[in-house]
Amino acid sequence: QINVSRRNLFGDTMEIISRDGSDPGFWHNNISIRLKDEPAMDVGGPVKDFFNSISKHLASSHMNLFKSANEDTCLLLVNPRSADLIPDHL
Repeated sequence: QINVSRRNLFGDTMEIISRDGSDPGFWHNNISIRLKDEPAMDVGGPVKDFFNSISKHLASSHMNLFKSANEDTCLLLVNPRSADLIPDHL
C-alpha cells in the first residue's frame, strides 16, 4: 500500500519509490493507494486519482520534463533540456 498526502503527492511518491523501488517485488504487486486524512477505500478510485494527479504534475510546465510538440495538439515530447533548465528536478 502506498500512503501519500494529496498536498505532497509527488514528493511522497518520490520518497516511497526512492526507498522501496529497488525491490523488484514492489513493482510486481497490485498498487493500493491510501490518501492520508481521506477515508476512501481503494476500490479503484484512489488509484485512478493518484495516476491522474501524478501525470498532471509530471506534464506541468513548471517541471519542464516535457514540451509541446506543436501549438495545435496536446502531444507532449520529452524535453531534452529539462535537466539544464531545472537542475536536480527529479
